[in-house]
Parts: sequence; structure tokens; C-alpha cells
Amino acid sequence: NQEARVPSSTGPSPLMTIALREDMPEIHRLEMRRPVLLEGVRNGFAVAYDMLVQDAGMRGKGAEVARQVFLVAEGTDGGGGEASRGE
Repeated sequence: NQEARVPSSTGPSPLMTIALREDMPEIHRLEMRRPVLLEGVRNGFAVAYDMLVQDAGMRGKGAEVARQVFLVAEGTDGGGGEASRGE
């Protein structure tokens, strides 16, 4: 994508790969259940937040922040139950 390139750069755009922790389930390619997808977004956000937050006191609190940022009505997010783990 030409717009993503740094004007003076001739190489590919810089990217940062972030892997989820081993205790976080992977979402299957064809997954369509909202609670599972929402939990996947929250997990990815939490890991990225923990890696990128500048305030050292906030590191490790990505999951809490993700729950606040991706707040949904009570009972619609699966509540971390079986659906959100893909069981």
C-alpha cells in the first residue's frame, strides 16, 4: 500500500507482529459467533496494550482495559463462558 509507506523509504512498510499468549484461544477462520469474535478482539487488544502502553504501572492490565473499551450490554458478550472459549 503506497499510502502506508514512509515517503523516504524504498522498502516495505514497518510492521510489528504481536502474538497472543498461549492461554488465549485462536479463533477459527470461519468463526461467526459474536461472543467468540468479541473475545478474540479483546484478547488481541489486551496483548497489544500491554506491549505498547507507556505507563509501566499499566502494563499487565490490558485485559481490564479491553473489557472497558469493548463494553457491551450485559449478557450479550458471552461473559467468558463456553461460547467465548469455542466449546
